[in-house]
Amino acid sequence: MFMKRLLVVLSCVLGVYLFGSLMPINSQTYSNLTLESELRGIRQSTSRIQKMDAAFQLYSTQNHSTLLMLDTRDGRIWQVHWSIKEDSYTGTIPINSKSLAGQNKPGRFTLYPTTNVWNFILLDQDNGRTWQCQFAVNDPKARFIQPINTSRKY
Repeated sequence: MFMKRLLVVLSCVLGVYLFGSLMPINSQTYSNLTLESELRGIRQSTSRIQKMDAAFQLYSTQNHSTLLMLDTRDGRIWQVHWSIKEDSYTGTIPINSKSLAGQNKPGRFTLYPTTNVWNFILLDQDNGRTWQCQFAVNDPKARFIQPINTSRKY
């Protein structure tokens, strides 16, 4: 009796799997799959083995020799370069050296990557303010932080 039930359950599961894999994918389904894949990538890239309430956090970028260091208390950001070559630059370059909050509570600010390799979104988790943060390797003028207008006019 147990074996018959197991066989029925496995047959149903296999049928659903085969039927689902043979169903055509329309543009809306493809769009949803693409968005979910992108969001999964963002979630994976923002997960880190760091204390969430630490004063400083390091964030990976898609540039192999650049990290972003965030002061989670006040929103200041530095671009961190590293290299194993002696003649290459290693060090930190400020992207935002101005404090964005008076209260120094660790974990207040966090960074989220975007689909643009050079841009991150800085979020003030206490009040929802956001900034576009852009880093650059060779062009100092391309490094900036600017507020994202959150006024909604529908």
